[in-house]
Amino acid sequence: GTTPVFGAGQLPDGDPFFAMKKVHGRTLRELMDERIPEDLLDRGNRAHFIEIFIRACQAVAAAHNQGVIHRDLKPANIMVDDLGVVYVMDWGLAKQLVEDEDGNQSDSQRTRLGAVMGTPAYMSPEQASGHGAESDRQTDVFSLGVMLYQILTGVNPFKGTTAVESMKGVMYHEPDSPRKRNPRIDRTISAITMKALDKDPFRRYRSAHELAEDVRRYREYLPVSAVEPTRFERLAHWSRRRPRLAAVLATLVVVLIVGAFATAFQASVENARVARGYALLDDIENRLAAIRPEIDGLLERRDHTEAGPEVHIINNRLAELEAEYEMAEQERMAIGLAITGFTILSPEQRARGVVQDAIWHDIREHIAVGDFYRARAEIQFALRYSEESNLFGFSEENYEALREELAKVEREIEAGKRATAAEAGATGGGV
Repeated sequence: GTTPVFGAGQLPDGDPFFAMKKVHGRTLRELMDERIPEDLLDRGNRAHFIEIFIRACQAVAAAHNQGVIHRDLKPANIMVDDLGVVYVMDWGLAKQLVEDEDGNQSDSQRTRLGAVMGTPAYMSPEQASGHGAESDRQTDVFSLGVMLYQILTGVNPFKGTTAVESMKGVMYHEPDSPRKRNPRIDRTISAITMKALDKDPFRRYRSAHELAEDVRRYREYLPVSAVEPTRFERLAHWSRRRPRLAAVLATLVVVLIVGAFATAFQASVENARVARGYALLDDIENRLAAIRPEIDGLLERRDHTEAGPEVHIINNRLAELEAEYEMAEQERMAIGLAITGFTILSPEQRARGVVQDAIWHDIREHIAVGDFYRARAEIQFALRYSEESNLFGFSEENYEALREELAKVEREIEAGKRATAAEAGATGGGV
């Protein structure tokens, strides 16, 4: 995350020099400047820039762990090379922090009182006010917060027409939250940004590592320190982390509701919901049909492309499409499960077929990559719900095929255990 230094010395004229790695790439500023307004509304585009931001935070965190703060973090000093590696550049204003006997940190080289160092629109309030000696890790956190705000909204909240205006903005202006500027922004990442931009350094994240960790947790739908999630958000995040289990639980709730309201209105309500479910299913299957050819085309194109930047671009697009395809498959199964639940008293074969296809797909995928424990869990899941209520509409042939697959998987698991035990014995270890 930082540019390696290969050597240092002095030129014949007495000027010092450093020999460093040359990074071929583009700055975060250049990448952000290329965005169009629609990109700010696009979740995939936003996720791409958030990933760059996390890597930049991690590079700064590594410096913080060594007691070094940057003091001039801005998009122009973040470089993304041709392979997607993120570098933090231009450490000319960096300073080393030292700890005294009580564990308090201070400048190793005292910054002159009243000296203003850095880029005005990205400075922390303590830098802009000339209290550079108070600069700490939280100074870099503030600058990172400005960058995150810019990633989410497309604007720097403190940028003025002059350097003085920008510094006044940093010191006195309370910006609108990113969510207020861009309604597509989740309140969690908005709160993370505002915590990093707190005027009081003691209320900010204590380090770039803490900031990166909260952004990572947001990305993985986990609770963050910047905001207490609502009950609904906790449920939504839990469901996103466990889409299959959430879909099953939702189906069971639907089954209970259908059972409780099996009255004269049941037929009309059921028909309306099933019709809506099939409309959603048609939409999802159309999406899948549109994505698959593009994935296949990119795979073929990659096979005929020499290693280089173009392959990296293809791989990035493939990752996006495959994630989208996988999510659509999960949605397809969830809708199939929901329709199956609504029609449990009068089964819908198409919905059951969707669920059966999804179950077999997952089982085969786990076996193909050698994940036999997950394959066993998937088979046991299918057998349990089928044998208890035949919820998924498996035929006797399906049951037999599932049991045979389970026996094969069990044999693979046992073979793996024996191989592990034999290897441990050969190396003198115990079982």
